[in-house]
Amino acid sequence: MKLSHLGLILIMFPMILSANIINVPEDFESIQAGIDNAENRDTVLVQPGTYNEQISFNDKSVVVGSLFITTGDETYISQTIIDAEGEGRPVTFDYEEPRRPTLSGFTLTNGSTENGGGIYCSDYSPILNHLIITGNFAEADGGGMFCSRQTVPTLSNVTIVNNTAEGQGGGIYCRDSSGPRITNSSIVGNSAASGGGIYCNTSASPTLIDVVVSRNTSLSLGGGIACTANSIVRMTRVLIADNTAEQHSGGGIYMSASELELTNVTLSRNSTNGEGGGIFIIGVSILEITNSVLWGNNNHQVHSHGGPNPPAEITISYCDIDEGQDSIYIQGNANLEWLEGNINEDPLFVNISNYHLTQDSPCIDAGDPNSREDPDYTRADMGAFYFDPDYGIPEISNNPFPSEFEIIGNYPNPFNSTTTIIYQLPEMGQVTLSVYDLNGKLITTLFNNEQSIGIHQVIWNALDIPSGEYLYQLKAGSVLRTSKLILVK
Repeated sequence: MKLSHLGLILIMFPMILSANIINVPEDFESIQAGIDNAENRDTVLVQPGTYNEQISFNDKSVVVGSLFITTGDETYISQTIIDAEGEGRPVTFDYEEPRRPTLSGFTLTNGSTENGGGIYCSDYSPILNHLIITGNFAEADGGGMFCSRQTVPTLSNVTIVNNTAEGQGGGIYCRDSSGPRITNSSIVGNSAASGGGIYCNTSASPTLIDVVVSRNTSLSLGGGIACTANSIVRMTRVLIADNTAEQHSGGGIYMSASELELTNVTLSRNSTNGEGGGIFIIGVSILEITNSVLWGNNNHQVHSHGGPNPPAEITISYCDIDEGQDSIYIQGNANLEWLEGNINEDPLFVNISNYHLTQDSPCIDAGDPNSREDPDYTRADMGAFYFDPDYGIPEISNNPFPSEFEIIGNYPNPFNSTTTIIYQLPEMGQVTLSVYDLNGKLITTLFNNEQSIGIHQVIWNALDIPSGEYLYQLKAGSVLRTSKLILVK
């Protein structure tokens, strides 16, 4: 075995400094063999490729990462795949004593098992970042991820997409006082019998910050999120949109005997054939909503079925509510506190699939004046996305002779069908610009030709491309630059 002392600078996020680097497949052919031969705080560095295995961290606190952790190049996420081949799950964290390992820069796919199709996490608190968890299946709960027994995983920049559970939690299932902390992530297009995106059970306590929960479906309860059995859920700057509960209740959110705190949340265009297109409440529950927008949910924005004493408690302040207080349907034993600052005006989103605010929105500077100011140092806005007059428009230098090879950005982003990509070249040369999906499949090559020094722009018309997240890559010789764009229709 060849081990090299740590000579790489791990970038993009705080990570555990390692004693040694184990290279896969140079030192060991499989990721699991690399983990088995690692000591605590070592790094298992994985080259691009598809690894047909199911890895377990056992009792190790190690860093397992693709070349993303040394380069910051997001294309390595889709190029470095752990494929369980339908014979288990890609990743397991399960041990008697708590550990805090790191997994970063992979696509986890084709898991099939009882619980936790993509990731199973029990008595562990791993750091999970820059992952794509897709195409996994659970016969019971947690199509994408399963958390239990007080585990507190940290998820950031994670995309959980197109996973399925026959039971609960198509994207994530958490129970037994587990409390995942999820930031800057997307939970999209998952499905389950209940809790299409997320299912919280038995005193689970997840925290969501800067998260998108969209286009998830359930056959029964909670198209987007379901919270039951004394769960406590806190959300800040979260979009819950276009989710569906097909048969029963809670198109966006279903809650039973739980507590839910929504701050700067946009809850829109969720639907159900039952009750509570936006939120459905039953039992002794507490719901607090501040600085949020509930708009266009099919069949009441909030429907409370009440319960035994003490009654359910609903508190709403500084929110934009479609049809106002009339859309909060109280049935049974529940108290509604309709406080100051609430309005009933069209929030004027960018369009039906882009929930950013436009410049004339009544939600701008209309949040609780005692809340933290928005990043532009003005009074808090309502909704998940504060109004930014420069939203989606990259800053372009006036220098006609840039010194760096760089992607400046694309606008708008998210976009509907057409976006403009801006980049700069420090010298003349052959340049290629390509677009890939998150699995690394080439969608299109926008150009491959010689270009001059300076600032350049190219328009991508994605009229025939399905909605989703994509990566665009600029290449000149051996130099690559990658960025992400979001297509919504």
